[in-house]
Amino acid sequence: MQQKRALELIEKFQESFNQYHKLFLENYPLFSTKDYDFGSRELNTLGIKCQAYMTMLGKTAKARMNYIGFRQLFAFDNEVDWYSWKTWINKNRVDHTQYLSISMRIDTELKRMREFLKEDMWEVYCSLEENEFSVSYLRYEDFQPVDFKQNENLDNPGNPGSSTNIQVILNNHPEKVEKQMFSNIERIEKNTSILANIATFIARISGVKI
Repeated sequence: MQQKRALELIEKFQESFNQYHKLFLENYPLFSTKDYDFGSRELNTLGIKCQAYMTMLGKTAKARMNYIGFRQLFAFDNEVDWYSWKTWINKNRVDHTQYLSISMRIDTELKRMREFLKEDMWEVYCSLEENEFSVSYLRYEDFQPVDFKQNENLDNPGNPGSSTNIQVILNNHPEKVEKQMFSNIERIEKNTSILANIATFIARISGVKI
């Protein structure tokens, strides 16, 4: 892919992602105040755009984004799947901070792509493994499939519910630290749209003025 074309796609991806992220937080099921909540058509449209741009960036970008949790953040692109996702969120009381973390990692990956393009080294980016410099969405128990959890129990019977690999990740990045960070997000310099959106969202649900 030509450098100019790749950069154009990344900027379109970033613009749609920023808008999606803002609407995603405004419509998050646990905090939505809508009387009749059928999701957002604009949110679905932006989701489709981001899915398309990610795919256009190639196999490596797609694999790395999905490793981070792209499919979890973009879990729907129509009203039917939104309703299923909303029901799952409400039933399991899925914490919003997991999605905030995934958003920030996607934003970081877009910055990483730009750095490779800046040096005219897109082919080197395309040689990266999916997990290089990245944290898997599987560190969050809510996103682990049932068969994954069962296999981890078999692999590590002395420590039910976690394998050695997952345990290392969780110990290095405890979820309570992430929640702490997001609860104090207004103290962080908000120099990106993603951080600004998160700060506004946290202020709205906590009544904090920023």
